Amino acid sequence: MNDDIVKQAGRFMKGFLILKRGAGQGLIIGDDTEIVVTKVENGSVFLAIKSPQKVLRKELAGKPPRDKKKDAAQATPLQDATVTLA
Repeated sequence: MNDDIVKQAGRFMKGFLILKRGAGQGLIIGDDTEIVVTKVENGSVFLAIKSPQKVLRKELAGKPPRDKKKDAAQATPLQDATVTLA
């Protein structure tokens, strides 16, 4: 078996490390990055990432950053917003 090619979900993922993790399990990358699976629900995986480096979703890589001030100016104010922290 070629270690560089792993068949996963019907696709070959050359150069990738394929891991199976469940809720509460995680992994460490290098000395300072930690990723923990917090929840798996309806086909989605929720991750908690602790890293000193910038973390960006792949689909946003290469796109210009959003103008947060412009977004805030165009936002509709919330009416009676209440947040409960447990």
